[in-house]
Amino acid sequence: MNFCNHCGADLRQHVRTRFCHNCGNHLEGLENFTHHQESKDNSSEVLRALKGGILNLLIERIDQIKNTLRSAFKTRYSDSWAKEEDELKKVVNLLISELKNGNNSDVLYAIGAFKTFLKVDAYGNFEKISDTNLNSFLNSSNGRAYGHCYTELIRLFNTLENKLSDSSSNQIESYNYENESNNNNDQSNFEILRNQSFNNGYNSYGIIYTNLNALAKRLNCGEEEVESTILNYISQVEEYGHQYILLDAGNNSYSNIDADDGWKSYVELLKDFQNDNSQAEYLFIVGGHDVVPMAIIDNEPRCYQDDLEIDTDMPYSYLKTDNFELLLWNGNIFKESLLLNVGRIPFATDSDIYDLKNYLDRSSNSFLTNVQINNCFGMTALSWKSASEKIIQNANAQKILHTSPQIDINSVDNVYDESAELYYYNLHGSNAPNASQFYGDNGGAVAPKHIAKAVNPNFFITEACYGAKFIDYNKQSSMLNSALNNNTLAFVGSSRVAFGSCSSNISSADIVAKSFIDALFDNINCGMALSKARIDVFDACPDEQYNYGVTSAVEFNLFGDPILKASDSSKSMFRKSSNNTLKNNSIKSKSYTKSKPEIKEIDFKNLEKGILNDVRNLVNNEVLKIRKTVDSYLYQNFNVDKRGLQRVFLIKSKFGEETFNYMYQNQNGNIQTTYSVFTDKRGKIKSILTSK
Repeated sequence: MNFCNHCGADLRQHVRTRFCHNCGNHLEGLENFTHHQESKDNSSEVLRALKGGILNLLIERIDQIKNTLRSAFKTRYSDSWAKEEDELKKVVNLLISELKNGNNSDVLYAIGAFKTFLKVDAYGNFEKISDTNLNSFLNSSNGRAYGHCYTELIRLFNTLENKLSDSSSNQIESYNYENESNNNNDQSNFEILRNQSFNNGYNSYGIIYTNLNALAKRLNCGEEEVESTILNYISQVEEYGHQYILLDAGNNSYSNIDADDGWKSYVELLKDFQNDNSQAEYLFIVGGHDVVPMAIIDNEPRCYQDDLEIDTDMPYSYLKTDNFELLLWNGNIFKESLLLNVGRIPFATDSDIYDLKNYLDRSSNSFLTNVQINNCFGMTALSWKSASEKIIQNANAQKILHTSPQIDINSVDNVYDESAELYYYNLHGSNAPNASQFYGDNGGAVAPKHIAKAVNPNFFITEACYGAKFIDYNKQSSMLNSALNNNTLAFVGSSRVAFGSCSSNISSADIVAKSFIDALFDNINCGMALSKARIDVFDACPDEQYNYGVTSAVEFNLFGDPILKASDSSKSMFRKSSNNTLKNNSIKSKSYTKSKPEIKEIDFKNLEKGILNDVRNLVNNEVLKIRKTVDSYLYQNFNVDKRGLQRVFLIKSKFGEETFNYMYQNQNGNIQTTYSVFTDKRGKIKSILTSK
């Protein structure tokens, strides 16, 4: 632990307050901790700085004060809390007013009144109270957080009191607080003093976005408890150099929206807020689709015909609404500058407030312990083994990759690594309501109950179709819900059918997985890792696989706090890696000439019947001839029946190159797989993608 040379406080206290507890000087960054000069006198400049520090801290912590006190006084006074809250408002407003304009005696009086009301001693702890119920509250997590919050505040109070008492001048020069010019009487109202602007001195900035009312209903608790839990987390991550601001969609100064409003309303509100807080690089959405809606967009390419729509958080990254789908499918969204790296923590139908608290505790603890990936446990369908080996080859950890059906649902317990910090699954998934597990080529491979056995904080990525399904599922019916409600810090998965390669020439979902895993080992946080993976899959897909690349980019989402990262023992969670110079404005496509190809479907069924016999005969004859080659190859290598052919496309790139695309469906037990085969005009197979 490091200490300030001047005041002796833990330097992490300065990260939160940005004011020295002893001299009151403002600290712009970590580099100033050991270099700022302590003032030895009681000049008006020092007093002004001290008052500014108290005001700054008071404004930042006012929501935590309000919510913890509400919990405490409701316990003690029950229905009379409203009266106590009115008194608290008066005390807070008096203190703010006197800190801005008061003389020595007035400021001392206001500090005394505030400390008396809060019932804290000189060390920031509650006075001993005989009331049994209130003591029970003080021993709770909220009560302890309350006491901890005031340690730094009381230190500043005591320092200012001492300097004021020793000062020969009775009149203190006014502190010009930034909001002083606002004459709106509501400005000092206790209810609206939530900090909604960023402060200098942090390494990174972000927004926590939720709807407190809807989230409280989902978690079966009071709105105050939810807010207090989130604000406590904000306070904790500030100790490690990251500042979050809480934006409540249902209660803010921009536009209040209901949980039932569509995703576009939520994106527009966030856009307005981000315009005023442009330092934000990260967006942490707290709540599932019923709290802050995921965008539901039309699945224009329909790589898998039954997927009519796609659930995605990608519009929150670019703050686009009406034109998002156009920009996405024509590829131009990938050429724009990224605004926010997005992650979300959803909740199962049987979740409660403790699931939120447990996840946030796990996340905040990871900042302190620096989660290091020593072991990677992977499972893959046998047909995707070579692709999976390529995907994890750069993971600088002990790697175990099991294949299925060699390992199945009945034997996975014998090999499952409960201590791994990275889990990778290249298996099949299903959107069937009762299909909670992932599948190998011939049946079940791993289930939520196995995921729940992980004992270490971990990162989780799956390429499975519907691998990240969570909406309207309980904890045991969704791999995502099971993971996040146990020890997983961040989960990456697809909301719809995903496609990948059968060979080491990886594509689509494979590239998303490899890019994300490689980024983790390059000390890049999860939010940026997924943002980068989306660009990488777009840039890497060949023209004929354009639709598959774009679909992969939009259907994979991050679940968890986007600022989290893996670390080796020599790196802090927030210390920048020498290899990591990634910035939001650099996360954009380098394929400036890439554009959507011309895609035309061929009516092969009528073609085979001889109905289509016009000037297109040359192309039609090639389609039928090449089909025989493809039929034979798929049957010999994948046991795919030729009767499984569903669709045929002719794809023409902007440079005139033409490719045929044959799509087959094959049923193997409970697993239905789509095979997408690409050939050149002469019938040479260029690549094969399969659904997961």
